[in-house]
Order: sequence, then C-alpha cells, then structure tokens
Amino acid sequence: MQRTTRFTITTLLLLATTLPLLLRWEPVLLFELPLGLPLGTLMAAVAFVSAALLPGCVFEYKAMTAWLGYPLLAAALVWLPIGIWLSGNPRLAFSGESQADGFWLYTMVLAAVLIGVLCWTVIRWAFRPR
Repeated sequence: MQRTTRFTITTLLLLATTLPLLLRWEPVLLFELPLGLPLGTLMAAVAFVSAALLPGCVFEYKAMTAWLGYPLLAAALVWLPIGIWLSGNPRLAFSGESQADGFWLYTMVLAAVLIGVLCWTVIRWAFRPR
C-alpha cells in the first residue's frame, strides 16, 4: 500500500474516532457492544492506535519521528487490555482508587506524548525539503 493511501486511511480513522469523543456524542459513545464493551472505549483505543501509526505513514521508517511510533504503538495497543485487566470489566469501571489513578495517569501520559509526536510530525512535514 502506498504511503499516501496509508496516510489517508489512518487520518480518516483518527478523525472518525476522535470527533465523537471530542463532541461528547453520548448515544454513540455509550452504545454497548458484545461482552459489555462501550463503543466509546473501543473508539478511544482505535484513536490511540491510529495516532501512533500516523508518523510512520508520513515519513519513511528511517526518520526518528517514525521510530517514535513503535513504542507508542505498543503502548496504545495494550491500553485497552490493561484497562480491562485493572478494572476487571470491559466498561473500565474501577472499584479501587489506586488502580484508577494509575490507569488514568497512563492514559493522560500516552495522550500527551501522542499529541506531542503528532505536533512534531506536522512541524517536520511542513518544513520538509521539497
């Protein structure tokens, strides 16, 4: 698959999953999938994964920005399984405060690093040699 096609698909996937989350479109976010997993939780996991894949779609994998995507992709892929494991349910409803605090700290750090890498990717792309 060509780089522009990968970039387009990943960008559309990222937009499709983050817009309902940002707009707080509750009927969609609370829609329950099989096994009790809310659609909003799945959309957040897909948004993390697609955001981690985006730098590799923009640059060749020799670039440092693309290499940052590998550990971020691993962290994004395990976000949902870790949340389900810590909470004990697919709704991510925590019973203990310490587990919830740790998971939400992991979520916020992952989101902040992904936003930083995406911003750096846009800056590098805007000032690339032509």
